[in-house]
Amino acid sequence: MRHPILIQTLILASLALPLQAKDRPFIDEADPQARPDLEETVWKEQATKLPELPKAENLVEFQVDDPNSRFRYFIDRSALQLGKDGVTRTLIVIRSASGAINTSFEGFHCGERRYKVYAYGGKKGLKAVKIAKWKRVMKSGYGNFRNPLYSHYLCDILTGLPFTPEQTLHAMQSNQSLQERPSFIDD
Repeated sequence: MRHPILIQTLILASLALPLQAKDRPFIDEADPQARPDLEETVWKEQATKLPELPKAENLVEFQVDDPNSRFRYFIDRSALQLGKDGVTRTLIVIRSASGAINTSFEGFHCGERRYKVYAYGGKKGLKAVKIAKWKRVMKSGYGNFRNPLYSHYLCDILTGLPFTPEQTLHAMQSNQSLQERPSFIDD
């Protein structure tokens, strides 16, 4: 061995570290008395009013990461809103190549990566969903148009905060994602 004294010293030092740590136990839960100025906040969703059906002149197209998609995707600029509860709500319009249209009014909770469908629309207007539940935004499968909407336009995936409606509309109109993702981020 080239450095037997160095190796022995390192071994002895590594054996001494646990002895130093024994008097400082790791506490997995925060002591509520340690920071009385911090309050636990419970998120509460605000009441939501359904918007009117979208008008063609208010539709803004957004891009979906599927070159084989047979659909075009839009949001209604007049219905895009960021609530006081931090939920971004918007009317989503999906148009098929044959002209068939599906409309839904949905909310996106950025910090939780979740969405909720409040209503579906037809020619007569929006009809509220009986039991609207928060669901995870999926990267693939049915409804995968929500992933690029969530990840590129509505939510900052690095901070979990929503973008403003103005930022969202500007990005959609200029066909740019709002994300400058490092290569290690997998949304």
